Amino acid sequence: MNDIMGEIVGIDPPLPPGHSRFAAWLMYFYLLRVPLLVLAVLCGLPFAAQYTSLKSLLGNLFLLSLGECFFVTLTAVIVAWSVLLTARLVLLNGAERFGTIQGIGVDKLGSGPVFLSVAAALPAVAIQFLNTDFNLLEINALLWKVLAILVGALAAYVVAFFALFIAVLSAARNTQGAVFSFPAPRAVKALLRFANGRSVVPANWLREVGVWIMETIPSDLRSGYIDSRQRISAEEAAINAGRTPPANSHDPVDNPGYGLPWSGHWLAFCFAAAAFGVYVAIYFLRTPQARVPALAYVLLLLLNVNWILSFAAFFLDRFRIPLLLPLGIFAAGGAYFSHSDNYYKVYSGATIAQVSPKNVLEAPLHRGKPVIVVVTAGGGIQAAAWTARVLTGLQHESLQWGKTTFADSVVLVSSVSGGAVGSMFFLAQYGPASGGGSGFKLADSGDNFQKLIDQVSEPSLDDIAWALVYRDIPRILPPYLDRGDRVLLDRGRVLELSWQQRLAKSERLGDWREGVKAGWLPAAIFNATIVETGEPLLFATTDFKRRSPQGTSRAWSFHDLYRSFDVEVATAVRLAASFPYVTPAARAFLPGGQYHVVDGGYYDNYGVASAVEWIDEALTAAEEPRSPVLVIQIRSFPNDPQPNPATRGWVFQAYAPPKTLLGVRTAAQLVRDRTELMLLRERWRERQGDRDVPPIRFAGFQFQGENAPLSWKMNPAQIQEIGQQWKDIFQTNPEDVDQVRCLLDPDFNQGHCAELARKKDPW
Repeated sequence: MNDIMGEIVGIDPPLPPGHSRFAAWLMYFYLLRVPLLVLAVLCGLPFAAQYTSLKSLLGNLFLLSLGECFFVTLTAVIVAWSVLLTARLVLLNGAERFGTIQGIGVDKLGSGPVFLSVAAALPAVAIQFLNTDFNLLEINALLWKVLAILVGALAAYVVAFFALFIAVLSAARNTQGAVFSFPAPRAVKALLRFANGRSVVPANWLREVGVWIMETIPSDLRSGYIDSRQRISAEEAAINAGRTPPANSHDPVDNPGYGLPWSGHWLAFCFAAAAFGVYVAIYFLRTPQARVPALAYVLLLLLNVNWILSFAAFFLDRFRIPLLLPLGIFAAGGAYFSHSDNYYKVYSGATIAQVSPKNVLEAPLHRGKPVIVVVTAGGGIQAAAWTARVLTGLQHESLQWGKTTFADSVVLVSSVSGGAVGSMFFLAQYGPASGGGSGFKLADSGDNFQKLIDQVSEPSLDDIAWALVYRDIPRILPPYLDRGDRVLLDRGRVLELSWQQRLAKSERLGDWREGVKAGWLPAAIFNATIVETGEPLLFATTDFKRRSPQGTSRAWSFHDLYRSFDVEVATAVRLAASFPYVTPAARAFLPGGQYHVVDGGYYDNYGVASAVEWIDEALTAAEEPRSPVLVIQIRSFPNDPQPNPATRGWVFQAYAPPKTLLGVRTAAQLVRDRTELMLLRERWRERQGDRDVPPIRFAGFQFQGENAPLSWKMNPAQIQEIGQQWKDIFQTNPEDVDQVRCLLDPDFNQGHCAELARKKDPW
C-alpha cells in the first residue's frame, strides 16, 4: 500500500539503501518460486504431454469429452487466479515482509493480469485441438466443446466474484478498494461497492480485534500480514472506498483496517475458501453420468499445492528457513508416527483347495489333448486390451478349426501388470461345464467378443485420480481419522472396484481354485513383487513348492505367506498391476508388520519365470506326457529402437548409472526369459528321447503399432489400433497363428506343423 500516488503516476518506488533494482528483482524470483513453478506446470504440462517422451504416459490426460472440458476449464482458471493472488501477496508486501523493494505499490486486480492468467489456463483445454483432424462432421462437436470451455470459464468467474463479494462484505468498511479494478460489468461493480460500504461484523469489534493483534503478536510474525497504520491519507481512503480522490487534500484520516489483515491477504484467504468449496463440490458432483476427468483432479492437486506452499513460503522466507526443511520434517514424522499406510483386504477363515500343477496338466496330457500355457506381459491399459484382444481373437479363430477350441485348451495364464487385467476379464468368462472339461461361457455373437474388449479398454484413470486427490493426499495430513474398512479405500482399492463393477461380480482366489480343481477353469498366476525383499509373490490358483528339490529358492505364493486367508481376484490383479506411483504399495490389512506388494514387472515383466517353474513342476510330476505344450507369449509394445552410439560430455557421467539400470532391467529380463524357455525345451526334449519334434513349442503375439499409451486410458485411435494390429497379425505373423492351429486342428498341414515345431524359438 506504500507509494500509492507514486504508482498511479508511474514513479518507481525508492530503493532501500544498499539495494540494486536488479538484485531486488532476482530476490523476487526466489520469493515467487512456488507460484512461478505452479504456473510453469499449468502452462507447460499440456505441451510436455503432447510433444515430448511423456506422451505415452500423460497424453491421454488431455483427451476430453464435452462435460470434461467444462470441469478442466473451471479448475484450470481457478488455479491460474490462485497463482495471481499468491504472487500479488509477495509483490505487495515485499518491502515490509522481506526488506526488499516494493514489488507493486497499488493494490489492484486490473484487467491485464486477470485475463493474462486466464490465457495461462487455456493450454490445458486447448491442446486437445492441436492434434485433432477436423472435418465437416466434427464441426458440431467442436462448437459444443468451445461452448463448454466458455461455460467453464464463466463458472470460474462466478466463483471469483463470490469470493470477492464475501471478502468485501466480511472485511472492515472501505478497506477493499482493490476489488473495484476487477474486470466486471457495471451491475457487478455496484454490488461490490454496496458490500464495501458495509460489514457483517460490527466496526467496534474489528477495531478491538485489531488493537489486540497489534499489542499481542510480535512484529516479526505479523509484518506483511497486518495493516499497522493507524492513520492513512484521504486519497488512500477514497481509493479504498471506490471514490475519486479529492484534489489537493492530504489530511490524514482514521484507518478502518488498522490491526487487520491487508486486503490482499483477506482476498486471497476468501478466494482460497471459495476454491476449497469447488474442491468439495466436485467430490459430490462425481457420478457415472457426470464424470470428472483425471486432469481436473490433477489441477485440483496443483491448486492445493499452490495455496499451501505459497502461504508457508511467505511465512518462512522472512526467517530464511528453506521450505524443504519443514516438508522434510513433516515427511519424516509421517514415516514414523502416521498410521496412514496403504492396505489390501484379506479374508480369514478361508478353506483353500489344494491344487498342484500336476493336477491341472495331467488329465489333458494323458488324454492326448492340446495343452496351452499363456504368458502375458505388463504395460497398463495397452497390455490389458492387447491381451484380451489376442485371447479372444484366438478363441474366435479356433471355433473354425476343429473340435477343440483355444479356451478349452488353456491350462495356465501367467500374467503381469496390465496383462493381468486382460487375463482376469478373459478368465472371468469361464464357468462350470456340463460333462467335465473347461467351461468358457462367452459366446462369439459375431462381433468377435467386442464387448469384452470394450470392457477391458474402459479407462480407470479418472477413478484413480479421484482417489488420489480425495482419499490418499488427505490421509497424509494429521490427524488420520479413518478407522475400520475405510482405511482400505485408496486409489488401489478404487481401481479394484471399477473392475468389479464392469465384471458385475466379485470372486476370490479360493473360488477360482475350486474351479481349477473341478477342471473347468485354467490355472492363473498373477505375478507381483515384495517391496522389502525384492522377491516375486505369486497370487496363484495352484500350489507352488517354496523350494526346489535341489534346495534353490523359488517364488513365494500368497497362500504360503497367509495360510487360511483368501483375497479377492481383483485385489490380486491390482497388486500385480501396481504401476509406480499410480497405485500404492500395499500390505495385508492384518495386525503387526506385513510385507508390502507392488507390480510384478520389477522382477519379471513378462510372466515367464513363474510359468517355466509351473510347467517344469507339472511335467516332472506327470507320467509320460503324450501331448506337446504350447507356450504363447503376449507382448503389448513393439521393441524399442536400437539407440545409436554417441559421444558424451562429462555431464553424462552423472546420469549414466541410473540410465544403465533402467536399460538393463528390460534387457536382462528378456535375455533371462529366452534362456529359461530354451533350457526348458531342451530338458524335456532330452527326457522325451525324440530330438526331432520337441514337446515344448512356442508362439508369440506382439503389438507392433505406434503411440501405445502407458497409462490407464486410451484414446479412440489407440483402441482402433488394437483391433487393426490383430487383423494384421494374419499377414505379418502367420507362422505363430499356424503354430496354434497346428496344436488344435489335427487336419491342418502336418508337414508344415512339424517344420514349425522344430524351428520356432521363443522370440
